[in-house]
Amino acid sequence: MPKSIYITDVIVLPIANWDQPCSTAEQQRVILALESGDVLLFPQLHFPIQDGEERLLSPIAAGQAKNVSLDSSSGALGGSDTNEAELKLLRSMMTRFATLSRALIHNVFPRYGRTYSGHAPATDLLRLLGV
Repeated sequence: MPKSIYITDVIVLPIANWDQPCSTAEQQRVILALESGDVLLFPQLHFPIQDGEERLLSPIAAGQAKNVSLDSSSGALGGSDTNEAELKLLRSMMTRFATLSRALIHNVFPRYGRTYSGHAPATDLLRLLGV
């Protein structure tokens, strides 16, 4: 007997701002989709890259590591062996992304934002989202 194949749905969300409020009904729909394994797509949601940050969007920023991480509660940056000036720029960009991510989580996935403390909501939900 052939195995069942589950096709993941892609749910397109028309959110254009990281802090855009969502109705309770929309929040429930999005959480149900996410917890069902669907993929959430935010095609209008852009992360602004500031001057000089373009060069950080390459494997060079990570050096020999698989990824770069930021502990937003302490500011500790891991996985990058670049120079001090680039580390400062990278930390700034990643901190900005974490702040925007928290706003998105608060408005779209408020249940996740209330479940955890500290920097965990963004970390745990982004891990769940595969980011």
